[in-house]
Amino acid sequence: MAIIKRKKKGVDAKIPTSSMADIAFLLLIFFMVTTVFKVDSGVDLQLPLAEKVEKLQMKNLAIIWITDQGKVAIEDKFVPLEFVSNLMDQKMFETNGELIVQIKADRNARYGIVDAVFEELKEAQALRVVLGANVESGGR
Repeated sequence: MAIIKRKKKGVDAKIPTSSMADIAFLLLIFFMVTTVFKVDSGVDLQLPLAEKVEKLQMKNLAIIWITDQGKVAIEDKFVPLEFVSNLMDQKMFETNGELIVQIKADRNARYGIVDAVFEELKEAQALRVVLGANVESGGR
């Protein structure tokens, strides 16, 4: 009895790449449409007016909000006043001492609370502080 050897057909393992660009384009559009960017919502405040305002770069910036009721918020989270120095000390460490603190206090906020925040910042060695304000309409 003769053994007949059959030749097996070679299977080409090719990946079709003709539609790869279409798929990549659709994925790109999908992620662009569904991505949500964090908007700096902050706390609802009425900032004091100023004649001239300079825009800050967002790099190494921490924002502290002080409401007219005396509540303090750091990075959109309300914190007790006693924790401000600890949080700012931690942020100073994270930014290698390059931290800029922006204080946005309501125009009706009590000065005692604002002064207490300044003291907490002084304790944390966060000495680069700017005050947030709105531009006066009709100002220079």
